[in-house]
Amino acid sequence: MDQIIEHFVDKASLVLATVCVLLSGLFSFASGSRRSTGNRLSALMGEKLVSLKPLRSAMQAKARSQFAAAMLAIAGLLFMQSIVFPVIYSFTAAISCLIGLLVLSLLTMSFLDKLVEKAMRRSLLKYINSHAFNFEDHIALSQEIGTLFGVEATDDDTLESFLKKLRQALGVKQPPSKMFGARTPHYSIK
Repeated sequence: MDQIIEHFVDKASLVLATVCVLLSGLFSFASGSRRSTGNRLSALMGEKLVSLKPLRSAMQAKARSQFAAAMLAIAGLLFMQSIVFPVIYSFTAAISCLIGLLVLSLLTMSFLDKLVEKAMRRSLLKYINSHAFNFEDHIALSQEIGTLFGVEATDDDTLESFLKKLRQALGVKQPPSKMFGARTPHYSIK
């Protein structure tokens, strides 16, 4: 056992680089398995987005692949460091670095959903404020957007009052809409 520990300490940079490569592989595998072929096919065939699920899956896959790329970069630096400037770690330093990498990966997995939710809110807000989006034509999607932004429909809400609350929360100005062929606003925003 002492010989294994001594060998680990002597080759700590290579061991850490190998762990980074393995973590990168795991995160790459997780990022690729999240996008279903059904989502890709519906996008290819030009179907309208009826749920935020494909967007969430794509953003989670992107975040996982970015973390995997960072792990590969760290692995490359550790490999180069072990060849060009070999450092002899103490046992404590080697174990601390190894535990640090594993904790970083666990924290990334834990906070990934929150980071993706924040990125989704930012992206949706930017998109909705720069493109005309008709909430009335996409009720289920509007409800999902409301949930994402913390706007929930109450029992007292009508469709119009819910969409008014949603537009106010998003900072979207009420667009004129068609009502019996005439362009008149449905709501008044104060």
